[in-house]
Amino acid sequence: MTRQAALAAAAIAALALTAAPAWAHPFIDATAPARLSSAPVGTASVTVWYSEGVELAFSSLKVYDSGGDQVDNGDTAYHEGDTSLRVTVPPLGDGVYTVASSVLSRVDGHLVGGAFIFAVGSATIDAAAAESVAPTAQVFLPEAAARLPGLLGQSLVIGAAAAFLLAAPTWRPLGLLQAAGDLHRSRFMALVGAGAVMVLASNVLMLAAQSWRLEASVLDALGTTFGGTVALRMAITVALLAAWFAAERSGRLTARWAAAFAALGLALAATMTMVGHGAASGVDGAAILDYAHNVIAGIWIGGVVYLLIAALPSILRLGDARSGAAILAAIPTFSAAFVLCVGVAAITGPLLMWVLEDSTASIAGSTYGAILAAKVAIGSAMVALAAWRRYPYGLHAAPGAKRAIARLKRSLRAEAILGVALLAAVALLTNTTLPGGEAGGEASAPALTGLRATEFSAGAAFDVTVWPLAAGANEIAVSVTAPDGTPLDDLEGVRVKVSSPQRAISPIEVDVRGEGATRSGELTLGFWGPWRLDVEALRSGAANESVALEAFAKPLPSELSVEITEHEMPDGAVPLHMAHHGGTAWISDPSAPRVWSLDAQTGEVAEHAFEGVGSLTVSVARDGTVWFADSQSAQIGSLDAQSREASMTAIPASLGPRGLAAMPAWIHAASDGDVWVSVPNWNMVLEHDPREGSFVQHVSPTPQSRPFGLAEGPDGAIWFAQLTGGKVGRIDALTGGISEFAPDPPLRTAETLAFGPLGGLWVSEHAEAGGVARLETALGTFSRASAPDAAALPNSVSFDRHRNAWFAQHTVDALAVLDPASGELVEVPLPTARSQAQFTAADGEGRIWYAAPGAARVGHASISAPASAAAREAPTAGADVPYSLLAAPVFVAAAVGAPLLAARALSLR
Repeated sequence: MTRQAALAAAAIAALALTAAPAWAHPFIDATAPARLSSAPVGTASVTVWYSEGVELAFSSLKVYDSGGDQVDNGDTAYHEGDTSLRVTVPPLGDGVYTVASSVLSRVDGHLVGGAFIFAVGSATIDAAAAESVAPTAQVFLPEAAARLPGLLGQSLVIGAAAAFLLAAPTWRPLGLLQAAGDLHRSRFMALVGAGAVMVLASNVLMLAAQSWRLEASVLDALGTTFGGTVALRMAITVALLAAWFAAERSGRLTARWAAAFAALGLALAATMTMVGHGAASGVDGAAILDYAHNVIAGIWIGGVVYLLIAALPSILRLGDARSGAAILAAIPTFSAAFVLCVGVAAITGPLLMWVLEDSTASIAGSTYGAILAAKVAIGSAMVALAAWRRYPYGLHAAPGAKRAIARLKRSLRAEAILGVALLAAVALLTNTTLPGGEAGGEASAPALTGLRATEFSAGAAFDVTVWPLAAGANEIAVSVTAPDGTPLDDLEGVRVKVSSPQRAISPIEVDVRGEGATRSGELTLGFWGPWRLDVEALRSGAANESVALEAFAKPLPSELSVEITEHEMPDGAVPLHMAHHGGTAWISDPSAPRVWSLDAQTGEVAEHAFEGVGSLTVSVARDGTVWFADSQSAQIGSLDAQSREASMTAIPASLGPRGLAAMPAWIHAASDGDVWVSVPNWNMVLEHDPREGSFVQHVSPTPQSRPFGLAEGPDGAIWFAQLTGGKVGRIDALTGGISEFAPDPPLRTAETLAFGPLGGLWVSEHAEAGGVARLETALGTFSRASAPDAAALPNSVSFDRHRNAWFAQHTVDALAVLDPASGELVEVPLPTARSQAQFTAADGEGRIWYAAPGAARVGHASISAPASAAAREAPTAGADVPYSLLAAPVFVAAAVGAPLLAARALSLR
């Protein structure tokens, strides 16, 4: 019993570190320009390298500017073989660009999406943008469902044939096959036939899923490399069905027929290997490991089903004594085979996983790792169940074979169910992004504070790290290699220069020293803001290589000094919303028909009356005209830029539902001279031409979504927030077409919008447990940050000169400050209680303004940064044990222990 317990423990330990075979996906391995890097003005192409080959006919690269417009030339082509693509673009100017990648794997047939962003010129990227396009796990559920019947079917064929060939020599002397008559043959043939039908159905489903995914015909799907593999698999399936019909017609089950079925099953397993990790990795021997793992799974799971469905019912026909003898004769053989299966799995699994991913932390933190853990748990349960049930049977079979067989049958039934569950887990693994793809093949993301970027020149790759990227002293490290990561044999040195074109500071050389590929030194930045780094690789055998990077030194919110100044408004004033123009703050007042102006320098307040009820929101046009919305009188109004005389425009009732007067909420004076107004109770946004006095309706596609806040994008499109629709919408300024965007879960009380300095659209969720969300408009992806207080009702984002996002907190007497780069969030207390600030605005002096209706005050935050950054703790990678170190002991134990335990099992015969 001790040895059997040791066997079970060893098997469970082996399975716990055994990686299942899984099929690869072409994740992004490297890019030029590098992900999150800064490319020079005039960049004319984008190149992406993938982890495996892709099909050009169904693959594309698309480049979008910060306004969401596609700017590439639509000429995606292979770059250096089928593992890289290139698309050209017109020479790019300053800005942030998004590259959307959609590629079809030549190996597994998966259509894989991906994206990355890069900056050009003086533009920089913050962490919120980086997070919104970070690689994520992809689970291809339709494809997984299509492959599961094929995995189960080929396992039945391989396992039934192998088990019969193993058991027949021990049962033939007992006359079992003759005594069982047609029962054993019919059950065996039923298993093989069912397996063949499952494989056939899986082939059809795989082609259907591929055709659906590609939005192409079945013939087009068959024309891909993956489609060719499925066609080969279909041909083998037809041969298997033909062999099955021939064997059925012969009326006999012989070792030759079983061997033929086994050979065809092994051929089916080979086709799965052709679309597996081993084939995709390109590593010699990896495909053999993958194939061995597939075959072992088939022998084990299919063999269990054979014992349950065909062998045991046949044994029961022999009578108690002969049944016990038959089982006792077979147990050593099956035990030895079982031990060898576990041993081979414990060898091939870790070796294959080592080829694919050697980071334990990466595996553990991925979706793939979570599914793998479930698969390991199922496999461990199968091992434990087999060891627990079958060993006692071997001791006690003779006295009561039927009772012992019944126990064994229950054990096999449970093991078969677990086997199907295990294959389902394998099907998911085969259709899930690998850990490396989920983490991003390119390790180029800048640190959340500091800079880490990879830049490519024609003949070199530059890895540049600056910490903490702040005013004062910084550490800089530069590593230069060939574009493929190999050393540059003729590298003689590295030259780094820093400059600030915006402040007319000429390039200053930085002293960097070191040996080999890496140089490091101290980089001093004299002030906060944008800097330019020029890095040059000095070569002896070729022309020097150089790249330029843009870096933005910024203080953390906790390092800022903030002074709050408040201005008392006249008695009875209810300052609500505000806008800045030319040193003047314009403030709405919903309590009376007036708009306030406040001189930002003198603090002088003036009242501007109009004929109406009250002003809800204000906006200032480029020419200085002040526009406002009077929600209670169904009007919009304007104050002349020179005379400040008010004129009112009624919103025609005919534009909305009959009998329902308009309640205009948000007003925005667009750059082209038009004025946009949201009307929540009409579920629309109105476009007003002041020159002609006309209105154009733009109805929200989502019923009762109540459009509220408006913002103008870099391309002139008008965006609107939906108070109750959970989305934001975009109105094309030229066509009037509307598209909608929503995160999961949907937005909650999306009230105001603001475009940030780096191009993202910021949305405030003015609700309990709300926060601010950032939408990457080119991709439609969101990232979120919660308010410090769950009851704060955050609203209205504005940006300071350090690119921090400030927002009001309606029920909390404090402004919140979020650094999108580091994620740090702090609060700035307001001096007056019950301020009820809802809206903020930034002026041209770097101050953040707010209106406090509860205190009848208007205030501003004056922001200053320290001369240099305080000491910051450098980010450190978490401890990570190489997978190979964990797998090596298991490999050795399996290689030595499995043959010994198998020999021990055979000696019991």
